[in-house]
Parts: sequence; C-alpha cells; structure tokens
Amino acid sequence: MNPRLYRLTETLQRIDRALRREERQARPDAATLIGLRRLKSRAKALIGRALRRPATA
Repeated sequence: MNPRLYRLTETLQRIDRALRREERQARPDAATLIGLRRLKSRAKALIGRALRRPATA
C-alpha cells in the first residue's frame, strides 16, 4: 500500500471514530454530524480516486 493511500485510510478511520462518538452522545450536534459526514464522503472519494489511479514507478 502506498503512503498516500495508507494516510487516507487512517484519516477515514479517525473520522469514523469521531462520527460514532458524536452519534452516541445524548444530544448530538447536527452541524458536527454534517461536517463529519462530509469529511467521510470526501475521504472515501479520495481513496477511490487513489485506487483507480495507475501506479507510478
């Protein structure tokens, strides 16, 4: 796995943990949830783009 893909995967995991933590709160903040979901979507798109890009030597 190349370093960029690894870093993106770690970022996605951190966002997932933060999203789950916020959702478990008694009164989750809607703005925070929207922001985290947007970040998660962006990270997933970047991972997909990195996987489709041909490997360079």
